[in-house]
Amino acid sequence: MLSRLFSEVLRSGEAPTRPKCSGSTSYKEKPRQIEIETGPSGTLIFEELCPQAMAWLRHISGVPTELALEHLALPLREKRSHGKGGGFFIVPQVEATPPEGSVVLLKGVNPEEVQIWSANLGRVITHFERREGRTLLMRVLAMGNLTFQALPEVGKRDQTSKKMSVVLLANGLFSRVPRPMVKFDLKGHYEGRMVEDDELSRTPSAPLKDGNFKGKKLDIGEPGASDLLQVLGQDINYLKTCKIEGWMATQGVMDYSLLLGVQDTKPADAGKPGIPAPGQVMFTPNGAVAGSSDGSKRYYLSLIDTATHYSVSKSFGTLAYSYAGVGSGSAQEPPVYAERMLADLKEKIC
Repeated sequence: MLSRLFSEVLRSGEAPTRPKCSGSTSYKEKPRQIEIETGPSGTLIFEELCPQAMAWLRHISGVPTELALEHLALPLREKRSHGKGGGFFIVPQVEATPPEGSVVLLKGVNPEEVQIWSANLGRVITHFERREGRTLLMRVLAMGNLTFQALPEVGKRDQTSKKMSVVLLANGLFSRVPRPMVKFDLKGHYEGRMVEDDELSRTPSAPLKDGNFKGKKLDIGEPGASDLLQVLGQDINYLKTCKIEGWMATQGVMDYSLLLGVQDTKPADAGKPGIPAPGQVMFTPNGAVAGSSDGSKRYYLSLIDTATHYSVSKSFGTLAYSYAGVGSGSAQEPPVYAERMLADLKEKIC
């Protein structure tokens, strides 16, 4: 049912037109409702948020719509998120390969994330247009609230319903070469950022973290390394300055990660679509892919989890860690978080 619903989202609507939005104001747009009957059990209702803006963002991102539709038509499987925030992914099973074989993913998120993404759509559209596709920001392709409205049981009047927020994402680790890759979730610091062997044995699909990457480099060479760092700097500056509305409003988001996939190359890969030459950086609708300077590795990169604001609880967490060493050092004010992340990437990318 989810496949049918999001396939309808991608197919529906007229030719995309640019919404009336700017990079300086919050964006608002009337939602659109899509309903799919699920048989005798009830109805699946999707309240698609900002449909015009999302259609335009898909258009300027160069999302391969036909390939996304092809993958959404395949059987889906649920995959639990390994992040502290919980949630889950729903992944198309592409030729029984790992998730990186699928060009899109569905993710269950908390409503606050959807609010932050939707309010900043004007800003992110402006950022994408200025960058002309040269960005590693996670591509949110559709978002909204999903409700399953069950038919009332015999003898009862009221319908029962379950509601959740869902986004359709471009997969930052999408590879046209279905081969295993080592995955890392990098936040730019090492406090509590190590996946130990016993944890990895329990959850072998979990991405490794900064501590596991310590001492390693993304050896791309010049000019590719400088080009990639310049784009990362522009993206991180956007994340530092985007707006958060409402009570105790702040500027900027934090706790995002650089999602990195490292894949071995083979001679037969040369010349295939989407495969960079040694030292080359290619920007794609899913993020970026770079070839190592010696041609032995490929690096898939995307900035993910870009909708966590610096809340009151996180500010208390920063104070507790700074003055008492309690908790994690991850929570930092957006400018500090951005500077730390970029400084760490400058050490890793060469």
